[in-house]
Amino acid sequence: MKKFWRGFRSAGYIDANKLRVAKEVRTRTKELLEAGHEAEPQFVEAVKSWNPTLTNEELKARIRQFHDSVSEMQQRGLPRR
Repeated sequence: MKKFWRGFRSAGYIDANKLRVAKEVRTRTKELLEAGHEAEPQFVEAVKSWNPTLTNEELKARIRQFHDSVSEMQQRGLPRR
């Protein structure tokens, strides 16, 4: 039975690569949101680099979310951080 359990990761295992990508996504998305609607091409490039297997429908949904977020920030007059 010992060999059976060797292949499983412990519950506390954290993949360093996934953490690095998640942090990059958060910081880059925040920068692009602050840049506004003009940053759409950079946002599309970034999304494609983070997830190369993204379908066209999923990409369109991400772009819509980006525009909605930018519009909401502008409507509320939220200060740029």
